[in-house]
Amino acid sequence: MPATEEFTRRLHIDAEGSNYYPRQAERRCRGRKPFGYREEEAAILKRMRELRAHGLGFDRIAETLNDKGLPSRDGKLWHGLVINRILSREA
Repeated sequence: MPATEEFTRRLHIDAEGSNYYPRQAERRCRGRKPFGYREEEAAILKRMRELRAHGLGFDRIAETLNDKGLPSRDGKLWHGLVINRILSREA
């Protein structure tokens, strides 16, 4: 069977669902988990919410987390935009 026919056949099989998104049937997240999903991140997320409830802006929250040495997921410094996205995702 020529390669193009094999490719077309596999595409058709995948489109029918036999092998299309196999983890979807398991209801598992295929992408990166949201911040706060891991246990070690939950305390940081709680602190973010507390600081926001006290009226601090996103940049000020990032500055506070960096000053306290609380790490981001990838070990880099916190930025206000990231804090904004994390907290907006939960609303």
